[in-house]
Amino acid sequence: MNNELRRMHGVPTFKKRFTNEMPKLLCIYENPKIEYSKDIIRLEIQYSGINILLEFKDRYPFRPPNVVLNSIPYLTYLQFKTEDQKCMCCVSKMCMKNSHTSHSIPLILNEIYTNIKMKQLKTYLLLINVIKNKYLIQDIPLENWI
Repeated sequence: MNNELRRMHGVPTFKKRFTNEMPKLLCIYENPKIEYSKDIIRLEIQYSGINILLEFKDRYPFRPPNVVLNSIPYLTYLQFKTEDQKCMCCVSKMCMKNSHTSHSIPLILNEIYTNIKMKQLKTYLLLINVIKNKYLIQDIPLENWI
């Protein structure tokens, strides 16, 4: 499929960009599921039990891809505050304010993986605090055991 895209004249920018980044993806990720159609490319990857779907439309790389995690839009998934009180969706590369043409697909996926880990860690810390408040005394540093 890659050779077909390269040989076509008048190939849209997003397909050229995706074709150029494809070798990096195949080296890094196991069995990515890729679907080509006329005006959209879908990339599906499994990570830590989460199904990540990226949809690259004809405006990519000038607009970020649509990202869905287990049927939840990525920016909705990120709507929680960190320790410095910045909302994660507002500092994401998928936000239109922070989107840039230099953001490659591996860079985007790296951000997604990092944010999944951060959200899981934050969830664990919240659950630990609930357990501490209900069953333990406050001077036991359970957070250090994660």
